[in-house]
Amino acid sequence: MTDDSPNKMTSIRHIRKGLAIYKMGRSPYWLIRLRDPYEGNYITRSSKETSRVEAADAANEYAESFFRKANGDLALKKTSSFEHCANLMLASQRVGPRRTIAIGSFCIGRRTGSSVTSATTISPRSRHG
Repeated sequence: MTDDSPNKMTSIRHIRKGLAIYKMGRSPYWLIRLRDPYEGNYITRSSKETSRVEAADAANEYAESFFRKANGDLALKKTSSFEHCANLMLASQRVGPRRTIAIGSFCIGRRTGSSVTSATTISPRSRHG
């Protein structure tokens, strides 16, 4: 598009970090631009408002509802679900010989030349005794 295009952005107002409203040349309505921090892209929606103040209120409401929904959906994603984390923990417990994995204050795995001969979880109390 050239500089004299009727579809260029005519006005933009930043509301807060990651949230802005703007107007395009041919539209009387303000558009909402919201950055999705989980996906790393922008979401654009029409506010269906011609007043800047009402469009800013609509943008704040949209952002709140988006993040409320996104936090609920985040638990449903594979990489953040309990099942995924449990499967990672179980996979780390199936460690081969001569390999040790430290998880928090626990140590899982086999040690060669020591008293631990099988895949064992060592509690912090039993280490000193």
